[in-house]
Order: sequence, then structure tokens, then C-alpha cells
Amino acid sequence: PMVGIASSSMIVNPQTKFKDAPACFCGEDENDCHLELYPRPDNTIYVCGFGGSPHLQKSEILGLNPEEVKPNTERIPKALDSFQRITNINIKTDAEDGSENLKIQCCLRPCTNDSLPMIGKLPTSNSVSSNLFIAHGHNCWGILWGPITGKAIEQLLVDGKTDINLNHFNPLRFS
Repeated sequence: PMVGIASSSMIVNPQTKFKDAPACFCGEDENDCHLELYPRPDNTIYVCGFGGSPHLQKSEILGLNPEEVKPNTERIPKALDSFQRITNINIKTDAEDGSENLKIQCCLRPCTNDSLPMIGKLPTSNSVSSNLFIAHGHNCWGILWGPITGKAIEQLLVDGKTDINLNHFNPLRFS
């Protein structure tokens, strides 16, 4: 039930210092982008939410070599335009003096067919221990859902139950 979403992103080095900048989550704009900006301790900004990310089925993912996972070249100019509309950071690419401040990249995000993570205990079988738990497929929300997922798994492991309703995340919902 797992698929992958090929997501382009960029790392911008603003080349000016900023302090205590919060993350920024933007709504969809005229470029069909919904940018998310994450300032990092090294003074760079991770930017994602370019839009137009293709969903790849398992068969497509299994046939990919890592070097074939590439950014969506049609979305990059739109994301750069959206980024420059909301910031005063000058993007320099291919600068002759070596002062480029942009890195474009792509990754595959794990996601289930229904876009909900799989969290819980797997059933016992002849070949699998009855103590096998999974918590994966959070898509781009792993950072936000990580703490509550960790709490649920901790409660399941320690107490055998959790006070968090995991019905929607049942790993067996695809069987």
C-alpha cells in the first residue's frame, strides 16, 4: 500500500544572518506552489512545497536508481518566483564569482495509498513475532506527527494499549 511522492526542494543560503526566524507555511499561490520555509541552524533555509509532485507506484520506485530521482524542472522556476515574492533574498545561480546560494534537490517521500500513516501492531503469524509494531508512511508530516506517533507506540509497547485513537491508521486497513 506504499507509494512515493517525488518532491523537489531547495536549500537557500541567504548570505545574511537571521535570528530566531520561525518556519513559514504558505497557502497555494498563483504559481500553484504552497511553499514551506524552514530556517536551519546553519543559516540556510530549506524550502519545499513546489507543487506538481508526481506520485510513483511501488513498481516505478523499485525500478529507479537513486540518480534518477531528480527535481521537477518545470516547477523550479515557479517555486523560485514564489519564494522571491515572499522574501527579500536575492537568489544567485551560476554566479561567476562562485557565490551561488541555491541548491535544488529531490527526494521520495513515503506515503500510503490513502495518505494516512500506518501505526500499530501487526498480527501474529507463523513467521512474524507478536511484538511487531510499525509506524511509517507519514508523508511530509513526519516531523509534526513524530511526537504523537512516538507516544502512541510507547504506550502500545509498555501498556499494550494507547489512549490515542489509532483506528484510522490501522496497518491492516489495506488487507
